[in-house]
Amino acid sequence: GQVLNIFQPFEQQRQLQEAKTWKITPFREIWRTNWLIVGYGPIGQETARKVKAFGASTTVIRRSPETNELVDQAGMLADIGQYLPEADVIVLACPLNAETRGFANQEFFSKVKEGAILLNIGRGLLIDDTALMAALDEGRLATAVLDVFRTEPLPADDKLWTHPKIRATSHTSFAGGGGATRWKELFLDNLKRFVQGEALVNEVNPNDIP
Repeated sequence: GQVLNIFQPFEQQRQLQEAKTWKITPFREIWRTNWLIVGYGPIGQETARKVKAFGASTTVIRRSPETNELVDQAGMLADIGQYLPEADVIVLACPLNAETRGFANQEFFSKVKEGAILLNIGRGLLIDDTALMAALDEGRLATAVLDVFRTEPLPADDKLWTHPKIRATSHTSFAGGGGATRWKELFLDNLKRFVQGEALVNEVNPNDIP
């Protein structure tokens, strides 16, 4: 939703309507943009599925470099530097662990494509905030959409609130109207699996918890 809002001049269109001005407003399409999705769990998979429907290409960072009908190319976290210069949109949807903590750092941002958009819907500690704001100030990164932060709630005096190129939401990505229903369906499916002695869906590995 945030990427569509960035690509589409909604505010300008509303202003033209209020002024009763007939004017075409060109917009950028998701079609043929390249999305780099870091983390290919349920969130990463659904992100790939949705942007594929718009005609985007997908590059996925996962634990094994396997592709499928939703993934055009894939690599591991150690390879991310070779994919950053191609990415129009970068989505952080990976867990926080020893490998991912602070990986979006100065070196990371030095390799991003000029004008790229970054979305963090994983964990706040994935990003070095100082490096992020430097990349925004220098124009290497166009916009950052942040739903998660190092400290939550985000303190009122944090510069992330007021940076002109940051869109901050209050850990809202799971607040969609269908979330509760999907959660109940998952629980009931797992309950059946548990009773039947089958593997559970989305089971957490304690070793992955930081």
